[in-house]
Amino acid sequence: MSTETVRFLLVGGGAIGLVVGGFFMWLNLMTTNVWKAVAAQHGMTYQGKGWLNGSYHLNGPYRGRAIEAHIETERHKDHVENWTVIGISLTKPVSGRYLLSNQGVGALVKKAFGKEDIKLGDDRLDRLFRIESEPDDLVVRVFGSNDALRQRVAAVHGMGHELGMGTSCLRLKVSGVVRRRERLETLLETLSLLAEATEATT
Repeated sequence: MSTETVRFLLVGGGAIGLVVGGFFMWLNLMTTNVWKAVAAQHGMTYQGKGWLNGSYHLNGPYRGRAIEAHIETERHKDHVENWTVIGISLTKPVSGRYLLSNQGVGALVKKAFGKEDIKLGDDRLDRLFRIESEPDDLVVRVFGSNDALRQRVAAVHGMGHELGMGTSCLRLKVSGVVRRRERLETLLETLSLLAEATEATT
């Protein structure tokens, strides 16, 4: 390989590295600004670790509830997955729990061992999610005939992985880093409406 070829490859490789590095710096800065804007809009606190490392975190009040959002990273043997995780508090205790998770291999395994999921009688949600609930009728009472809420949660399927309720909060885990403001706002609003519907079952 000639000296000119080596020089060309080194210069070309360096230029590509600068372009790629610059793109990710811009992407992280843009995402930081989105999360900061949402935090400022609702009086929350943004606590990211800097726009260079792609870590984003916000918490504070949202429509009378405590909310917290952050990024979780799962490292596997051959790839890395990022998740946006959002939790919102319930203002009064609700007895029971429920979980809506994307239909997939896990759902098929559970069904193979006789663990059937709950059906809401809504073709969209029943098709998109595996639904678990204790007691069985809790999740049915949460959604009831609230078609607007059903549509919102069905839309989350395109973004998400699982949506669940514990003893004192709701938790939504969606695939990837949420980078668009309207998407982040939609997730916050959906969780808030779902919390209201959940508390209305008591």
